[in-house]
Amino acid sequence: MDELGDRNGYLELSSHPIRFEPVSKVTNVFFDDTSKEVLSVRAGGTLGVVVRGVGRDHTFRMEDRGTISSLKFSPDHTVLAVQRNKNSVELLSYNDGEIGPGCVQECRAKGANLLGFIWTNNDDLVLVTNSGVEFYQIQSPPPEDQADISSYVMSLLPGCSCVQGGVELPPSSLQITAFRLAISHPYLCSLCLLVIWSLWQKLSD
Repeated sequence: MDELGDRNGYLELSSHPIRFEPVSKVTNVFFDDTSKEVLSVRAGGTLGVVVRGVGRDHTFRMEDRGTISSLKFSPDHTVLAVQRNKNSVELLSYNDGEIGPGCVQECRAKGANLLGFIWTNNDDLVLVTNSGVEFYQIQSPPPEDQADISSYVMSLLPGCSCVQGGVELPPSSLQITAFRLAISHPYLCSLCLLVIWSLWQKLSD
């Protein structure tokens, strides 16, 4: 055994690797950073979606309603969030391999483009747009009318500067102009700061 692996020179990254189908004209592969699972979508889901993770493998089918940009399960695997366009997320109920009805949640900010989304809890979904951060409380199963979904928005305005901790940020930093957040969600407050820092870094590049 040498320093890089066994006698043949192989390097073992994990004793329990996750094997999945490679990307092709038929198959798209996504990584769910919440559940740490790999989702292989074949033909938009009509030929099956294979979910592989540590101790959790399952398969389901879904209707092909267009090209999928991203899809992620809620931590308890009861809601599947699917992004197909630049300004909305489709929320579908999920139960033991069966996809049920749901709704489409559009970005609250007019003309906003969706950069990505994050599940922070079983019923808390965060949409990150080019104009702010939007928080949603999702029921399980999700309601068919998006008006029944509770939400609060944090808007971001580029071109401002501030001083924090003795460090002066450049003019491309971000200033919170509107912030409505329930006190009962301290974890989301920390997430806000991380998202703001990420957006600031992108603007600084």
